[in-house]
Amino acid sequence: MKIDFTERNVTVPDSWREYAEKKMGKLNRYFRDVTDVRVTIRKEREKYRCETTLHADSMYFRASVDTTDMYASLDSCVSSIDRQIRKHRTKLEKRLHSKAFEPHEDYDIPDETEAYNLLRRKSFNMKPMTSEEAILQMQLLSHAFFMFRDSENSGAVSVVYCRNDGGYGIISEA
Repeated sequence: MKIDFTERNVTVPDSWREYAEKKMGKLNRYFRDVTDVRVTIRKEREKYRCETTLHADSMYFRASVDTTDMYASLDSCVSSIDRQIRKHRTKLEKRLHSKAFEPHEDYDIPDETEAYNLLRRKSFNMKPMTSEEAILQMQLLSHAFFMFRDSENSGAVSVVYCRNDGGYGIISEA
């Protein structure tokens, strides 16, 4: 498991990093291989905000918690991700294909581009999935949209998004 730590407005002791590695290591029991974990700890006023993103078996799980203690923030993040995994694991296993849990997304963030004030760019490999699987992935990431290859539409690049009325919409290439 690869853990990337980011500190903002705070310097964390090595004991906290070791504690984080131990806590995150317990999440390995749910997956064959946890490929990437990002832990960001920042101090805002008198609170510590811990943001954790776990990428495992082509799924992303994210948690963000504010507390007055950096250890408690990490504990809350780990327990939140643990709940997310347990909640969605059964649903995902029933709906996804047998090879869906193999890692597939690698993204690279190039340098900022001055033209049109482009602030961030992501690129990733998209695996074919159904619209239901894409909606589940979007919910796990807590995003308003998710781009995927639609296996129901001959592998067309599609975007599923949250509508203002509470439903979902899909935009597909022609």
